[in-house]
Amino acid sequence: MVGRSIGYALAALFLAVAALAAAAYWWSPHATIRITVGQVGGPVERFVAALVAVSKIQHPRVRFEPVTVNTLKESSAQIEARRADLAIVRADVSPPANGQTIAILRRDAVGFLLLPAAKVDSIAGLGGRTVLLIAGRTEDDNAALLDTVLGYYNVVPASVHRRVVTMADLSKAVRDHHVAAVLAIGPIGPGELTDAVATITKAVGAPSLLAFDDVDAFADRNPGFESVDVPKGGLRGRPEIPDDTVTTLAVTYRLVAPFSMPNLEAGAILRSLLAAKSKLAEVSPLAAYIEAPDPDQKTTILPVHPGVADYLSSGEESFLSELQSYGYGLAVLFSVLASAWAMLTGYFSRQRAKRDLDHVSRFVGIAEEARRAAADDLPRLETELHDAVAYLVAHGIADQGPTVALAASHARAALVARRAELQAMGVAVAAVRQPEPAPT
Repeated sequence: MVGRSIGYALAALFLAVAALAAAAYWWSPHATIRITVGQVGGPVERFVAALVAVSKIQHPRVRFEPVTVNTLKESSAQIEARRADLAIVRADVSPPANGQTIAILRRDAVGFLLLPAAKVDSIAGLGGRTVLLIAGRTEDDNAALLDTVLGYYNVVPASVHRRVVTMADLSKAVRDHHVAAVLAIGPIGPGELTDAVATITKAVGAPSLLAFDDVDAFADRNPGFESVDVPKGGLRGRPEIPDDTVTTLAVTYRLVAPFSMPNLEAGAILRSLLAAKSKLAEVSPLAAYIEAPDPDQKTTILPVHPGVADYLSSGEESFLSELQSYGYGLAVLFSVLASAWAMLTGYFSRQRAKRDLDHVSRFVGIAEEARRAAADDLPRLETELHDAVAYLVAHGIADQGPTVALAASHARAALVARRAELQAMGVAVAAVRQPEPAPT
């Protein structure tokens, strides 16, 4: 019965150790991270493929599982539904309510490129005119952006005619003098915006970039937008476009995670992204624009993840400190389990020692009873002596010291002497009863 209790205790302890190991495995860098990707061949898909390839080298125990989406809205929806751990979203396109920013992947300027002959110098002047949009995977999102801008400046969106053209057809389309502007959205560098500027300049002359003097007020009303300064000549060197620094709207592509992501994991992801930026840029141009978010920027959408903020404020020290805190937590749990193990083993050792002492003490009792035992009691005492000796031998106690051997010999001698004494008195003494064989 006691042996069974020991077994139960050991089993419980092993289960606790297994649970601790499972917890350590779960919170360790060995993990599967679900990340949204775009259509095959798209820039987002290429970026994620590059990220996965670099991560396999940096973190072999971290595996990325792609979650395919067709639109930016679907990417946000995956985070809201918690079907993805990381998603690439655009801040102005249905940002997830539970999303928090890990990194800014790209900051795109919203370029309203005004054609030279259009005689337009403000958003209000676009009423009744035609605006061209560049065809692509985000053309619907860009059309919604145009509606937002027009609505802010009290221009009825339906009053602005719009056409969607490919970059290849843009040159021909801008030659139509009814076109007032081209809406192109892209980074200040290689991309859609600079390509559109080059095409328009070659076709009809240098366009002008529309400035937004009240961009901060606009961003307050529409939190998905920010401001960006396009430097002189930032879009084209000769002729210089713009011809002076222009402040315009910007949208950001962000790597976001649900707020439930642990701080340590969020900080580690940003740390890995920044460390691998140059290697990622060799495979995906999108990686060249990666930047850390500003933890001091207050926004109602896509705030900076606390783990990222901690890492940015304290750097490696914060990261390693938090990592150590996890290690300390595991160490405390292991210490508690070790203490519990010591208490259990100590308790059962004391119980066993007590049982062993009881067997040894019984030898003395058998010797005392044997001195006055009746003939009928001798077989019982001799059987009891045999069982006690068998127990001590089976448990390795008989060879632990002379006291055990002396006590057993004393009991045996007392039984032999009493048997001889009774036989000398003419009393018949029954032989020792042999134990019945165990059933097979």
